[in-house]
Amino acid sequence: MHTKPNNIGLTDLLDEVSKDLDDFRKKHASDYGVKNVTLWWDLERERLLVRHSPSTRLRTFVGKRSVRQALGWFTAGWVVLIAVQTAVQILAG
Repeated sequence: MHTKPNNIGLTDLLDEVSKDLDDFRKKHASDYGVKNVTLWWDLERERLLVRHSPSTRLRTFVGKRSVRQALGWFTAGWVVLIAVQTAVQILAG
């Protein structure tokens, strides 16, 4: 008996569905409904890969944002605001 589960990866599964859809499209080359489904599948495949892939740029970008970075931007904005207020008071006075 096999005790190890037969897991398939997300990209393998999506590639298999794409291959089956390409074969179906070759059989029905003049059917525009199949072409529309193929275009929809390409967009949906990309969306699934971006959402569920562990190495997406979106997740790494959001993951690197920290409290220290937010505090740094807040402090920089505060310093610029004080500098602008001081410059306005010097020019007006």
